[in-house]
Parts: sequence; C-alpha cells; structure tokens
Amino acid sequence: MAETTTPFLTGWNRLPDELKLQILKETVPRDTYFASSFKKEIPHWRHRHVRGSWRTMLPLLSIPQIKGLALEAFYSQNEMGIMNNELRSYNSEERSVIYYPPRNMRDYITKLYIRSCPSVRTLELLINLGSGSTGMNHLRSVTVVINGSLHWGTRSPERAGFLQILATIDKIEFRARTLMLRYLHDSNILKKKMDDMVTDDLDMLILEKFSLQGRQDKVEEVWTRYKGHGSQEVDAWSTADQSCCGRITSRILSI
Repeated sequence: MAETTTPFLTGWNRLPDELKLQILKETVPRDTYFASSFKKEIPHWRHRHVRGSWRTMLPLLSIPQIKGLALEAFYSQNEMGIMNNELRSYNSEERSVIYYPPRNMRDYITKLYIRSCPSVRTLELLINLGSGSTGMNHLRSVTVVINGSLHWGTRSPERAGFLQILATIDKIEFRARTLMLRYLHDSNILKKKMDDMVTDDLDMLILEKFSLQGRQDKVEEVWTRYKGHGSQEVDAWSTADQSCCGRITSRILSI
C-alpha cells in the first residue's frame, strides 16, 4: 500500500531535519516531568510507549514521517522519572502514562529522575544505569532519591537485601554532568520503637557509593543535611534523634 501524501507532508519532507526538529521542540511538551516504566509493555499497548489522554503527542506519533523526530524532541527536553518501577506522571492539565522508551530512543534522554524505596530491584536498576546497559548514554543530569522509612521499612527484607548488596559492590558511576543524591530518613511519627531513632545505616552508604564517571579531581561536591519541616540545616545527625519531622541528606556532584 502506497503512503498517503498530503500537501503538508510534501512541504514537510522538503525541510532539513534540523529545522524539523526545532519545529517539533516547540510543539511537544517541554520542561515537564514525565514518567517512564521499566516494566514490560502491556501487550495491548505494545505498539505504543505513550498512552492516555496525551493529546499533544499522539497525533504526531500517528504520522510515520514525523514520529521519530517527535520522540527525539520529546525525550531530549523533558525529565524522565522512575518511581518504584511503576510510574505515573502528571502535567498541569492531564494525566499521562509513558512506557519505557524503545532502545533507539534512549540516547535522546538527557534528564533522569529516580525515586524509590530501598529494594534489590531498585539497586539492580541503578547498577544497570551506571554500566550503560539501559541504553541511556547521553544523560546530562541524574537525580536519585531513596526514601528509607525507619518506622515502616527498617526491618523489611527488601531493605536488608538492598543494604547487603550495596555494602559489597564497588562504586556505581553515572555518565552524566550532574548527579543529585537524596536520602530521606523518615522519623517515627507514632513515637514507637524508639530504638530505631538512631543514625541510619543506609544514610552514608547510599550517598558514598554513587559517583560520576571521569576524573575525580574534576568533580565538585556539595553536601547538605536538613531536619524537620522547616528544613533546618545541620552538620550531623545525633545518635538518638527523636524528631518527628524527618530528615534529609543531600549530595550533589557536578563536572
């Protein structure tokens, strides 16, 4: 079956690819947080990695002559997010679900945001990302947020497995310009099991095991610790912190 040709497509095909890409960058959603899933695609949606009421992108993806450049424009200027390996994203107007992009599109991803609880699956994802096996090799910025809840997660098998593997592996180095690590050390809001209210064994381990590829003498570091709802900055955690407001340790690396 011959391709349908319209006056628009005739004119479009005459444009240089650089101009086409610039036009599409002004058309697709930009500077927005979207979510990508590392789960296998649901068979019913196998022909798409975007579904939902995402009206801006779906028409572009339905045109074979435009689809590839539209995906390149989208992935290169939006932040992709992974949350607990099953993700949802929201923009200001409507809900979208975006499946993990095909391998030939992953090099266009430049900004990645990962947020998860400590688990073996999360650690495997981070190891694969650092090794380059995920296919995202042109990242500019990576944000990793690990939510380690004292009250609900300290004794969980997943957390124990995460801690055991992380303690034995070498550093995981990301190929990017900036890496932001945040560890959320939630407090025991219900004031039970006060023996848990001590320095978290994952706190420094998580932050020190991740780095950037390249000459380490060129890497700049900024460490920050916050405590409570008012984000009071502190130099170090006490050995028995009974705050009910939680605390955050942040480490930012840049080249």
